[in-house]
Amino acid sequence: MAIIEAGVRYQYGFRCNRQRFTEEWLFAYPEGRAQKWFQRAYDPETGKDEYRFSTTFLGGRKRQDWRAQTRGNALFLSNAIQFNNEQLKPVLTWFQQRLCVIQAHRFMTPGLTMSRCRDEDRKRQVLEFMNSADLSIADIRIDTRAISPEVLPKRCHQIKGCRSGHLRRTLTAQVKILGSHCIPAARPAGCKPAVSGSMTRVESRRAMTLVRCARRSATHRGPTGSGRGTAR
Repeated sequence: MAIIEAGVRYQYGFRCNRQRFTEEWLFAYPEGRAQKWFQRAYDPETGKDEYRFSTTFLGGRKRQDWRAQTRGNALFLSNAIQFNNEQLKPVLTWFQQRLCVIQAHRFMTPGLTMSRCRDEDRKRQVLEFMNSADLSIADIRIDTRAISPEVLPKRCHQIKGCRSGHLRRTLTAQVKILGSHCIPAARPAGCKPAVSGSMTRVESRRAMTLVRCARRSATHRGPTGSGRGTAR
């Protein structure tokens, strides 16, 4: 991967299997030109790692000590820093302070973007990100509405696979709980919770999903006389 820290571009990478690291390398571009600081490759015939160090990678004889102290299942980068290599610390700093792993199935939802847009500075960042794709969006406005069981479809029996009355009772309970655990700033003034208690983010998303699915499904009527529609 290519990273930039303290104004210097680095290119760092490694390969591994279940037992050990088989390759590791680091290039630096402190003056715009590539410098191969170190390269590590596992030789299966000898069962040892072969290292190559450039003259731009400082450390002198200590480099051989760092090499000898690096186990097969450890990274040379982290091991050399552990033994006081100052030159590699900016790379580690980037991983510790700047790397952000986003799990799409947990956080990449419309609700995340909407919550960001409630803060003017973060909304500006969202707009800049969207307009980098040439979308030409001038502003984003978030409208909030209080939800209640009245928003649920009355003809829940039209949803395929739904037992009469069961889905509506389930959704009503979920919506009431959701009303007591509104996302910060999402509940209008005067909107009191229907019941006391708390709700996790997962439960909140599940309730909202149920409401949306129910509303969509109730708008699709099945064939005349069938008594059921098809959930989509």
